[in-house]
Amino acid sequence: MDNFILIIICIASAILLRETNILPKNAHITINKIIIYLSLPALVLYFIPQISFNHELFYALLMPWIAFFISFILFFTLSKIYHWPKGLTGALILLSGLGNTSFLGIPFVQAMFGEHQIKNVLIIDQAGSFVILSTVGLLICSNASKEKATLKSVGNKLFRFPPFVAFLFALILNLNNVELPSFIVKSAQTLGSTVVPLALLSIGLQLRLERNSLHWNYVALGLFCKLIIIPAVIVFLYYFILGMNSELTKVIIIESAMPPMVTAGIVAAAYGIKPRFCGILVGYGIPVSIITLAFWYWVTTLI
Repeated sequence: MDNFILIIICIASAILLRETNILPKNAHITINKIIIYLSLPALVLYFIPQISFNHELFYALLMPWIAFFISFILFFTLSKIYHWPKGLTGALILLSGLGNTSFLGIPFVQAMFGEHQIKNVLIIDQAGSFVILSTVGLLICSNASKEKATLKSVGNKLFRFPPFVAFLFALILNLNNVELPSFIVKSAQTLGSTVVPLALLSIGLQLRLERNSLHWNYVALGLFCKLIIIPAVIVFLYYFILGMNSELTKVIIIESAMPPMVTAGIVAAAYGIKPRFCGILVGYGIPVSIITLAFWYWVTTLI
């Protein structure tokens, strides 16, 4: 309960700070850079070397790919039937296929299951969602816009992203059973603990609900896919087909139900792919997901 109160306080405080102009207009950009360049890499370095790899982690890593595949098949098919423009199709595939598995995933999973599950969230996010965004996601953006993605540009984005570099370094340490000095571990733990409040503040600062739009049917369809269809498929596949019923399975389900990824919206907008539509989809996805996440959490208590 305390963690849920923290979530509400941080988001509400950020909205208040924004509306009262206490913080600069683009304060979230600075906060995001602190998270990306300092807090999240520290969190990765603290948790990833502690992971004991098993077959369940493979299924956790697989979930974002399954989610993206569902989104791709659904919206690619609908675009062919109804002759949607490339930009709209690309935006829907990207934002409905990729969830906010770190910025929102970390605080929500911590609140629901405890801090010990953060390491699994990082696996899902860094080795799953971010790799998809930086590879297949960029190719979709390239196809939907006039800007072409090259192998070099894809590689640059992937290997110049600090949390991913930290993930690879921490993974090497883990596989070779190398332990970092205790002062580094403690420092990483302290810095990593700032991810949750900073991420929630950033989300609150960016949360803008726009009413005047011609895209409401597509927004509803995108959110229905991301918040209902994808987690429902994951529940059916993991619980009924694969027979998995552990706490990690529940984390996987909750991560699959996260709203559209903020970073995916930023990347799509950078390519000129329906930036206003992407902003609406991300903006409304967060408050709507609080309701749907409560539902999926209730589902996890039944299985």
